[in-house]
Amino acid sequence: MLPLNIRTPYSLAEGALQIKRLAELAQRHGYAALGMCDRYNLFGALDFASTVASKGIQPVIGCLLPIPVGKETDTLALFAQTEAGFKNLLHLMKAYYLDEALSLETLSLHTEDLLAVTGFSGSFLFAHVLKDTSHAATLKHLFLIVCLLAWIVSMRKRRRMPP
Repeated sequence: MLPLNIRTPYSLAEGALQIKRLAELAQRHGYAALGMCDRYNLFGALDFASTVASKGIQPVIGCLLPIPVGKETDTLALFAQTEAGFKNLLHLMKAYYLDEALSLETLSLHTEDLLAVTGFSGSFLFAHVLKDTSHAATLKHLFLIVCLLAWIVSMRKRRRMPP
């Protein structure tokens, strides 16, 4: 199991446990990796990465960002796969804070080595899939899950992590 949806105390009113405690619990439960996914910020990335790595656990850095989808706004979880991905994530955070909105055009220019995950409860895509039970909607949702699983497998191969 690879928990990606972890909020640190840097996600105000969402992250209840201190990063040190999260790392201890992940180590106790034998997690090979742990993903930080704070809402609209990366303020805890350095603390999270160093604390989790000190316990022998692979840190996965990400954040939630609002993305316009037509007239709706979806929340997209973006995870850095490499240093280049982290730089792209920082650029997107900067665009979000300075422009007060993140356009699909800006997002499309900074996708290298980023993994995007959506479809969790509360997202526009999730609600759409629930409403539209068509084959196409189901395939879109499954495609996102397959992309996530492929990334986890590639990360395990690179880091030689146990299944």
